[in-house]
Amino acid sequence: MPRVLVAEGSKDGRELFETFLQLDGFTVATVTTTDALVAAARSPSPPDVILLDLILDRINGLEVVETLRSDPRTAAIPVVAITAATPPYVEEIALKVGGNAFLTKPCPPERVIEALRASLGGMPRST
Repeated sequence: MPRVLVAEGSKDGRELFETFLQLDGFTVATVTTTDALVAAARSPSPPDVILLDLILDRINGLEVVETLRSDPRTAAIPVVAITAATPPYVEEIALKVGGNAFLTKPCPPERVIEALRASLGGMPRST
C-alpha cells in the first residue's frame, strides 16, 4: 500500500483526506505543520507521496516544496499541492518549484486520488 503524508491544517480536512484515502488503499499519516512535514519526509520511513495544503502554517507551502526538492533525502518524493487560494499564478509557481500536481479546494476525492496515483507513476487503483 502506498504511504501518503497529508499536510493539512484543518482537523476536518485531515479526517476527510485520511478517510477516503484509506478506503482507496493508501496508508495515511497526517501532520499539521511544515516542520512536522519536513521531519516526516526526512525520516527513515519517508512517505511515497505528499499531499500538501499550501496554506499550512508559518511557512509558505511553496517554500516547503523548494526545501524538499533541495534535499537529496526528499527530492524524489512526489508532492501534490492543494489549496483554496486560487490566484491565477499559484498553480504555475507550485509546479515550477517542483510540485508534481496542483489541485484547488474544494476538490472531489476522485481527483485527489487520481493526482496522487499519477504522481506515483500511475499506480493502479486498489480493489
